[in-house]
Amino acid sequence: SAVPAAPAESLLSPSASLVAAAATMDASVAALGSVLIARCVDDKPAVRRAALIGFEGWVRTSGARVASSAVNTLRMRCQDTSPQIRKQAIKTLCAVLHADFFSSSVRAAWLAGVLPLLRDPELSVTEAALDALLEAVVQPLAGCAAKPEEAFATVGWALLQKLTAESE
Repeated sequence: SAVPAAPAESLLSPSASLVAAAATMDASVAALGSVLIARCVDDKPAVRRAALIGFEGWVRTSGARVASSAVNTLRMRCQDTSPQIRKQAIKTLCAVLHADFFSSSVRAAWLAGVLPLLRDPELSVTEAALDALLEAVVQPLAGCAAKPEEAFATVGWALLQKLTAESE
């Protein structure tokens, strides 16, 4: 007796499945974000890094809110064994922060993920964390020197408040 052939879709890798779904317009914006986050925990560092880069682009262009589980996944990538993944996780978390800086879970993940990397043994990771700190906290606050009352509306101030509240 003949064994029925498996559908062609089941033989495709997750990435190829995504491309096939996008080609047929079956993929939604949310589904794309979910697939990218799922790939952020892949065994291969190159796949994790590509997924982080893709997710950063997705955040910048989709306008969709990032689920707290996805934010947590990004925070965990800041502890990855690969320095390249840690650097990209910083960039991706910064993109999420800029897209939704009013979200307390995003601010908490940024603080818990990025700030510890200021002491990373890998110099390039430390530099990326310093750049992120400068961009997210220092520059927005410095831009308010002429009108200090505007500082309260910046992402930098919100991060400082969250950091202060957690340290008390």
